[in-house]
Amino acid sequence: MYALLTKTSDGSFDLPVRWVGRSFNQSLFDLLGVTLSRDAIRNKEASVFGVFGFNEPQVPVGYVETTTRVDNFDGTSVVRKATWSTDPNYIPVNPKDNLVKAVKVEAAERILKVAPEWKQRNSSAEMAELSVKDSLSEDEQSVWNSHVAMWGSIKAIRSKSDEIEAVIVGLSDDEVSKFDVSEETLWNPPVAEEVVAEEVAS
Repeated sequence: MYALLTKTSDGSFDLPVRWVGRSFNQSLFDLLGVTLSRDAIRNKEASVFGVFGFNEPQVPVGYVETTTRVDNFDGTSVVRKATWSTDPNYIPVNPKDNLVKAVKVEAAERILKVAPEWKQRNSSAEMAELSVKDSLSEDEQSVWNSHVAMWGSIKAIRSKSDEIEAVIVGLSDDEVSKFDVSEETLWNPPVAEEVVAEEVAS
């Protein structure tokens, strides 16, 4: 951003600020009485006309402004800022809480890959229709089984999400900073070799 300062009696520029903008525009040109080109910005010649860089920093998280914002000019740029003090009502966010939220988001994304919301709604409606029948045809039973399998997969993701969230509670600060909620082995642990061999033998 840019600020136009006031020309003093000795030809230099100082506060107060006359104009502030993100880019040179007609309002600025009207005040200057001239039109500045892009070259003026690129070659840093705008200061000749009293136009300098302008910065208004945001209040950091956990702090509040305790005074009115005032302008300060150091000869090269203008900073508009108030005095900041610690916010007595601020409650720091626990990194683990953010991680738990990330797990829930990951679980939701995985569920949608299994079945988008429209598919879940259709499945619920179709299962409701089939559930009131005394008996199901072979095709209907196949449809019912596919719905059951789909909801089983969704339930498994939710259960795994709960397990991961429980693990997060016991992590150290260092472990939290390195924890990747999208890691595939968290959601689908590899099957032990002996288990695979046992299944093949059976």
